[in-house]
Amino acid sequence: MDEFKKKTSIDISKNKRALSRLRNQCEKIKRQLSEALSATIECEELAEGEDFELVLTRAKFENLCSDLWRRCVIPLNQVLEYANLTKQEVDEIVLVGGSSRIPNVQ
Repeated sequence: MDEFKKKTSIDISKNKRALSRLRNQCEKIKRQLSEALSATIECEELAEGEDFELVLTRAKFENLCSDLWRRCVIPLNQVLEYANLTKQEVDEIVLVGGSSRIPNVQ
């Protein structure tokens, strides 16, 4: 949203259709960045007839999401504490869901 506003001066924060289209593209690019070093978000006529295109690198994506991943560590540490286990005592971790393919998450 911020990049689109920066490029076009159009605020899409209240435009449900534009946000939905942008979310779909972001989900697609998340999967692409699990395998590639960069990917492109493309939305034709995202809002008010303006197209949006943005090349996103994996490094930029990881930077944008780093605070979310750090917050995920808190419940993991709590689970280990409740189970009276250390990290060294864990033999295997099973990841499920779309974000489990992201190299930084792994």
